[in-house]
Parts: sequence; structure tokens; C-alpha cells
Amino acid sequence: EFKGYVYDYNSLMARSYRYKDPDYTLFRSVTPSWDNIARRPKTGAVFSGTTPERYREWLRNAVADTIRRFDEPSKRLVFINAWNEWAEGAYLEPDGVYGYGYLEATRQALEDYKIKPPLNEASNRKKLVLVAHDGHPHGAQYLSLNLARVFSSEFGFEVDLVVLGEGILI
Repeated sequence: EFKGYVYDYNSLMARSYRYKDPDYTLFRSVTPSWDNIARRPKTGAVFSGTTPERYREWLRNAVADTIRRFDEPSKRLVFINAWNEWAEGAYLEPDGVYGYGYLEATRQALEDYKIKPPLNEASNRKKLVLVAHDGHPHGAQYLSLNLARVFSSEFGFEVDLVVLGEGILI
């Protein structure tokens, strides 16, 4: 009775070796996994065959392509669809199967391409952008604020918050 879609993660990852140069600004995106059958029984979509190693390879290729296409560091963006959404399988959090595997794979893929900031860079601090749904006083929003505080004060990051909606926490 299943009428959804099953995609081979290997084919998605393999396409990243054949990226074409678009004639418009395109930011690459990857995801460690996807399975939204819990939200869409019998009609969902699943990425089959996901592993931290394959995710690392896909992310690494997306980063390499981005660095090749964009000279300006502020335009070197790669999006990771992993909002820690367990009901859709899109998460980087540790789990019982891979432990910290996806987080470690993310670190490894990014460390492969460490780039020194330009000499005229005003700040030598590492930069981080956090995106929140809105500014309403709820758990995820407080978590975003706390992450920003800790990354700034404890780890020395320059943190920008992008908040997509209204709320008193703005």
C-alpha cells in the first residue's frame, strides 16, 4: 500500500561528483538523512542507505564546489537540512545507531577545507550563523539564544542570529 518514494542516498551523494555550474546563484544543500513516513504514513519519502561516511562525502563535495565557485568568503554557504527533526529523520544529534557519527562527519568535512581569513579581516574570530523559526518564548528559541551566548562567550565565535518570525525575544 506504500505510495511514497524511496531514494537511494548513494545516487544523491554520487551526483555531487558531477555538479554543473548553474547560470544563477546557487547554494548547495545536503542532509544527513530523511524519512518523513512518521508524518506521512504510506506517502512519505525516504533516503535509503544513509551513513555518516556517505553524508561526509556529500558535504565535502558540496563545500569543494562552493569554494570553487565563490571567491568571496561571505558567499560560501552550504546548507545542511538537519533541524534535529526526529519525525523526519533530519537530525545531527547523537543517536543510538551512529552515536556522534553525523556530527563528527560534519566536523571532518569542514576541516578538510580550513581557509584562513583575509589579512584585512577585521575580526579573527570564527563566525557562526544560527537560524531560529521565530522570537516567541519557547524551547527552541531559548535554545538558540543560549547557543549564541555559549558559542560567543565560551568558544569565541562571532555569532549572527537570523530570526524568521516575530516574537518578544527579538
